Parts: sequence; C-alpha cells; structure tokens
Amino acid sequence: MMSEPKLSQHVLAAALKDNSTIKERNEDRGEHSLKRTLLEKLWNEMMEWQNKIDAVKLQFHLATKNAQDAMQPYIEHMEIELEHSKDFWQELESASVSGWQDIHARIIICFKFMRYSHEKTKHHFRREENKKSIVGPKCK
Repeated sequence: MMSEPKLSQHVLAAALKDNSTIKERNEDRGEHSLKRTLLEKLWNEMMEWQNKIDAVKLQFHLATKNAQDAMQPYIEHMEIELEHSKDFWQELESASVSGWQDIHARIIICFKFMRYSHEKTKHHFRREENKKSIVGPKCK
C-alpha cells in the first residue's frame, strides 16, 4: 500500500494563508459594494433635500414679509446642514470600513435637522396661507 504524501507544515501554513487572503479579498469586494450602495443611497437623499430646499425657497419668495422673516432662519439652517452632509459624504467616500458607522450617523443627524427645519418652514407657510383664507380678498 502506498501512503499519501504528507505535506510539510510550511506548505500547509502557506495554503491556509493563501486561503485567508482570498477570503479577505472577497470580503473587501463585498464591503466595497456595500459602501458604493450606501454612498449612492445617501447621495440620492441629499439630492432630494436639495429639491425640498429649492421648493421652500420658491414658497419663501411668495410669502409675506412676516412669513419670510419666520422662515429665513430655517431655510439657512437646512442649507448649512445640507453642506455638512455633503462634507460628511466625502469623508465617508474615503473612509475605511471601521469609520463608516460614525460618519453615516453624522449624515443621518444632518438629515434629521433638515427635516425639523423643513417642517418649521412648512408650518409658517401654512399659517400664512390660513391667514389669507380667513381674511379673504378685499372688496371695493
């Protein structure tokens, strides 16, 4: 009977190392794909916020001076938070996997601040619209 050749320890170690390197590369590809998906999702949400800010600015120009005065700080806040989220997005683009969660959390916080300010501007605009409908058009 022939016995199977025994592999030396260093051959086994090299084979295991090659296997773990392949596994790490596959994990890196998967993480890279997840990162691309996350970046794309966040970018799309930032563009949605840009559209909402543009719509609020249009409403702002149609509002009365009192409503404009009430809405102005919230619009400015939304623009600042959008810029912050874009900065964080760029950080996320170059971040390692271990840094994703912290940066992603910061972007989500920016979105929450924008949502709050957006609701405030809508509130002021609706309040202004209600005043117009209560008063109604002036008769001659």
